[in-house]
Amino acid sequence: TSATSGYISWVSREEVVSSGIDPETQQVCPELVDAQDSGRYVELSASGESSEFTLDQPVGQYFLCLLDDAADAVPGVPLRSIGTISVMDVIATMGQSSLPSTRTTLRVDVSAMLAGIVTCVAKTVAATTAKQSEFASVALEPGMSASAMQEQALQQRTQIFEWLNDQDGTIALSNTEVPAAVPPNVTVVLVLSTFPETNEVPTWCWHSATLDLKMVTPEDPMGMYLELPGSNPKAHHLPTFLWPGGSFLIWIEHVPDTSRSRVNLVNSSDECDSSTYEIAMPVVQVGFTEQLIEAYLVADVTKRMVCFFELPTSMALVIATSTGEQFEFPQAAPPTNGLIVEGVVANYVHRGLPANVILSSAEPGENGQVFIIEDVAYEANGGQCLPAVGIGGAAEAIETAEEYIARVAKVQLKDAFPMDDGSHFITLNEEDTQAFVIGGSYIVCYVGDKRDSTRVFNKVGESLLVRDIITNVIKDTAFEEAGGKKTTSEQTRLSVEASLEGRVSCFIVVRRLDRTPVMEEIRNTYSSELPEDFVPAFDESEVLGRTLDVDVLAANSVTPVVIDHLPYGNAAGIRAMPMGVAPQVYTWCYHDQSSIVYPDSGDGVSIELSVLEPPDFQYQAAFGAVFEKLVLARNVSFPPFSPAWQVEGFPIYYYDAVQFSITPTLPAGIELESDAGQIRPDPPDQQLLALMSYTIKAQSVFDLQKAREVSLSLTVQEPGYCALQSIKSTEALLACTLHDANNFYNEAIYLLFFVYGAATPAPVSSSFSCYGDAAAPASEPAPGILDFTCQRVGSECCCWLWVPGGSDRTERNVDISRSLTGRVSTSGQCGMSMAERYIFMTLAAGVNPLSDMQESGVVYAAGDEAVIADFTVPERTEAKPIQFEMKVDINYEEVCDPVINGAEAEEQCKAQMQAELVALLGAPPEMITVRSVRPG
Repeated sequence: TSATSGYISWVSREEVVSSGIDPETQQVCPELVDAQDSGRYVELSASGESSEFTLDQPVGQYFLCLLDDAADAVPGVPLRSIGTISVMDVIATMGQSSLPSTRTTLRVDVSAMLAGIVTCVAKTVAATTAKQSEFASVALEPGMSASAMQEQALQQRTQIFEWLNDQDGTIALSNTEVPAAVPPNVTVVLVLSTFPETNEVPTWCWHSATLDLKMVTPEDPMGMYLELPGSNPKAHHLPTFLWPGGSFLIWIEHVPDTSRSRVNLVNSSDECDSSTYEIAMPVVQVGFTEQLIEAYLVADVTKRMVCFFELPTSMALVIATSTGEQFEFPQAAPPTNGLIVEGVVANYVHRGLPANVILSSAEPGENGQVFIIEDVAYEANGGQCLPAVGIGGAAEAIETAEEYIARVAKVQLKDAFPMDDGSHFITLNEEDTQAFVIGGSYIVCYVGDKRDSTRVFNKVGESLLVRDIITNVIKDTAFEEAGGKKTTSEQTRLSVEASLEGRVSCFIVVRRLDRTPVMEEIRNTYSSELPEDFVPAFDESEVLGRTLDVDVLAANSVTPVVIDHLPYGNAAGIRAMPMGVAPQVYTWCYHDQSSIVYPDSGDGVSIELSVLEPPDFQYQAAFGAVFEKLVLARNVSFPPFSPAWQVEGFPIYYYDAVQFSITPTLPAGIELESDAGQIRPDPPDQQLLALMSYTIKAQSVFDLQKAREVSLSLTVQEPGYCALQSIKSTEALLACTLHDANNFYNEAIYLLFFVYGAATPAPVSSSFSCYGDAAAPASEPAPGILDFTCQRVGSECCCWLWVPGGSDRTERNVDISRSLTGRVSTSGQCGMSMAERYIFMTLAAGVNPLSDMQESGVVYAAGDEAVIADFTVPERTEAKPIQFEMKVDINYEEVCDPVINGAEAEEQCKAQMQAELVALLGAPPEMITVRSVRPG
């Protein structure tokens, strides 16, 4: 172009050729006037750019014509050809998509030259045909201006455009964005609002860039006929064997891709019209691979029509089902299940025993399949046998149905076998039932035909309840409430509920175990029947007791099992519990027809113990002798007397502990220890105590209503003392009283004489210089007065006398006192002076039979001071005989009368009287003479 402005025009090759001009050899451009008259006249700037204009001519090839200098624009000036251009619609092409169309969805491939929005519409053949008479082409009149011709073409396009946007005959309309001109191809999806009556439908498209010109493709009012292949969609349900209330999926026949399709169950077309894609459920794809389940439908007899959305943008359509206009379910009522165990109809599955699950009203074929899961797993799945991954979740899920069943099912997939009566059965072997948990409940998941492309399992019948043959073990509280012996550290009484006849064996231990014990451990045969490397779950010291082979006399009965805790000492291992909580022990049992121990865990059945009522008891010494009466010597120690329980070892552990009390109060020097109940010496000296009866109560620490009482008599006696009987210038006679006790046997009596006015020695055995010198005589002395052996040490004289029977250490009579008379030579061994005043104190010496005959000496004392007696040695005077008469209680006639009894009878009476007086007075025989005897 020149440096000045100009004009540009264009003429189609079709126009040139129709004018008889050869475009290859002749001038093709019009003159300026013709270009102006045709409206094809656009100003061109000096830089070679035209102003913006709309090219509203038919598609084709055009010659560009130039007048490069506006100054030359005079009539008759020719334009010069400078090249050719191709004129195309914005929508260059449209046609049947390479993606499949269906009877409800038409897919159109559109090639667009500009970015924007492509709109396509499909109408019915009938509506399109009926409209054609209104779209008759209007002929161009000679001499029409270019603008008139353009206006007429616009009016024709507008008429078609407005009809295409009208609802009349419209069965689909869709807008699709063209993001860029390159690549220009997009697929427009037309979702039909109804099923077409023909296999082809007329279709048009337009671009948003040509809305003002109302340009559509094709321009033909009959549109472009595109194919809707195949048959109308049809809904099928999985599982193929279905009943009201069952969960199911739908797959769609005659739709190649249903990956985004959804369905809703309705009871009318109107309800379908109001349905939305958002509330509908995904359908399942049918193929060779089992599909993950996004969501379940539930069979409802009131909603059996299928409302179908092929795509999220699809209109809701009621489609046919495999059984007609609506689903007809194969089974009117859900199947049921039953159990047969050991050939008997049962209500429960028993762990460790095989069972048959009977399915009634099931699919009549041979392809049924079952697996079993726990109730909790079923509930966790939202009440479904297999979990739904959620709408849209299939792309993220990694676990298939087979993998889920392998991981979760307690009983893996099993085939259901038909029976003659039309029912089916599944056999559960021992290994299957051992996988169950006692007290658990399990769901039978069933599909009628395992060949379904995607199996949908439904719950069949009631949950299977699992119980062992032993269904329950508890403490026999009913027996206790009826007044029977309570379960304590001494004995456990169980109630064992069993569903079959046979024998049960139980044992009980002090703690929970790390695992379930095996039967051999319950029977205590594990050391001989199990391998050498077997490690028991407990130590035998933790076993309270075993009771084996107790007969169960009837099925579904309760059998009492009494377990004596032997050895009783093992009860010491029962664990202490916090205050207010009773101690627990743990038991396990098994039935001889089951291979399972109940309960199947290391926790066992916890049994709460009651306080053992204190048993009868007595008091015994350390060496085992039992006492109902205690005679104790004052100021002599003794080892504790302890309760001797009728139940050996009581109280064996803390919960049986007792506290002891005694009434009335014990004397000083003796105490009752409240925890152990021992009667033991208290450091202060004991006070003397006349025989008194005491009540000792042993009362439970944890149950104050439980107590036991025992009576015990107690006396504290002075073991020995002497009193002055008579004193002469040469000798003193002493009357001594001795009292043996359980803790003191008298062997000797000691006397310590000292001058009146001298300091009184301490009341201890060491004050007696001759203490320990007493020795048993070679033979027992004759009855009568016994002589003390004395020795003088300084101003003191220490004397001792071995008491008759002192050497006898066998059991003595501690209930009585005994007396003896002893003589001390005051003038001889002690060398006491006549008319001198003296004092003496007494010591009883003996052995303690409660302390291995340990020697002991007790000074006769009152409190901390010795009990002393004083006397004066009389002066010796000349002896003169004294004559006196005595009246004695003798029957003279029967004994002494010489007339009746002979002359010697009187002499015999005289001799007898003399001997009695000698003994009574302690005088020598020569000093006493009986001169006569006469009746009085």
